[in-house]
Amino acid sequence: MGWLPFRKPFWAIDIGASSVKVVRLGRTRQGVKLLDIGLKELPMDQDLRQENITAALDELIKEKKRPKAVINFSGQAPLIRYLTLPAMPKEELAEAVKWEAKKLVSIPMEEMILDFIIAGGRQERETKRYDLILVVAERSSLCEQWAMMQRAGLDIVAIDVNPLSLLNTIRMSYGKELTGNFIYIDIGAAKTDMTILKDGVLRFTRRLEMGGSRLPADSNGKWAYHMKRRKS
Repeated sequence: MGWLPFRKPFWAIDIGASSVKVVRLGRTRQGVKLLDIGLKELPMDQDLRQENITAALDELIKEKKRPKAVINFSGQAPLIRYLTLPAMPKEELAEAVKWEAKKLVSIPMEEMILDFIIAGGRQERETKRYDLILVVAERSSLCEQWAMMQRAGLDIVAIDVNPLSLLNTIRMSYGKELTGNFIYIDIGAAKTDMTILKDGVLRFTRRLEMGGSRLPADSNGKWAYHMKRRKS
C-alpha cells in the first residue's frame, strides 16, 4: 500500500470503457511527482480492439525506448476480499490463503491467479492475527491483457486492481484522516466501484455494472443532472 515500485520514472495506465488514461510518475525527495498526464477518449460503441488501444497509447506515450509501465486490470471484475488469519510464516500463510480462496471461488485453482497483501495486524487475546486483502482474477483474462500491452510496446512490470490503486492514492492524500469508517466511490463510463475502509484497511468492495454512460445527457452530449424541489 502507498507504494512506488521503481526509483526511475514509470508510466501508469488505465484502459476504461470510453478512454485510455496515462500518467508518468517519479520519485523526488519531497515524495511522488507527476511528470506527465494524458487522456484519449474512445467511442463507447467501439470495441476495445488491439489497434485502437495501441493507437491511443502511441499518441499518449512518446518514448523511443520500451517504457516500463504498471497497468490497471480491466478484465472481468476480480474477487477482492478481506480476510483474517492467525499470524504464521509467509510460506504457510500463502498456503492458508489458497485454502481460503477455494471457499470463495468456483473456478479451479490452476485457472486463477491469486495474490494477497498483509494490510495490518492485531492481537486477539493470546493470538496475533493478520488483516489480509485477497485478490483473485481469471488467469486467461489477465494473461490476455498482459500480452496485449506487450504487443503495444510496453514493458509491463505489475498489474494492479482498481480499488487498491485508488486506495494508494487516497492514503497518500488523506492518510491521517482514514480513521473510523470511510467510503470511496469510483464512477466510470460503464461501471461503478464502491469500497469501504475501516481504520484505513479495506473491508468491503463491490462493482456495479452501471456507470456514467447511463446518466441522462443534455443536447450537447454532456451529463445532465436534474433535481426536483420537494413541495412543502
